[in-house]
Amino acid sequence: MKKLLLFTLLFITIVTNGQANSKPFNSLTDKDLKKFTYSENQSVIKIFNKTDNPDVVSQYLEIKNNFLYFHSVIEHKYSKTIRFKKVIFQYDDKKIEYIIPKTNVKSWSLHYFIEESDVIISSEMVVRFKEMLDAKSKIEVTLVGDPEVKFYLSNKEKKYFKRMLELYDKLKK
Repeated sequence: MKKLLLFTLLFITIVTNGQANSKPFNSLTDKDLKKFTYSENQSVIKIFNKTDNPDVVSQYLEIKNNFLYFHSVIEHKYSKTIRFKKVIFQYDDKKIEYIIPKTNVKSWSLHYFIEESDVIISSEMVVRFKEMLDAKSKIEVTLVGDPEVKFYLSNKEKKYFKRMLELYDKLKK
């Protein structure tokens, strides 16, 4: 019971810290949305980068009840699941990390799995991500699990990440 209460409090904290007041979606121009795709389901709008090939690290924005949420998605494809619990970004002798409350595992093929997380990022963390993307060094990403997986953020992933942060700034009141 204590674990459930702690998880609930952690989740509420993440969601509350991750919301910002949103300008109306229709305030965006066609030019603003040129490099994005979006979906509307009831009163929820999700905005994604246009890409042929999803990256390991990606983002999307969600507008719900006049609030704006910045989501960070990690999608790891491998022959076995690692059940990662934390993500660490290291750059210029600095570190950003956040906890993954839950991962979803799907079969990709007979011998491979897709392990995915979707976390709402706080507005303070968004500011740190902006700083990270201007780093002079390569950005190392570590998925903390069993085993630990390390890789570098590609230039394409950085470009998409920056683009999503710019749109976030346009939509934030």
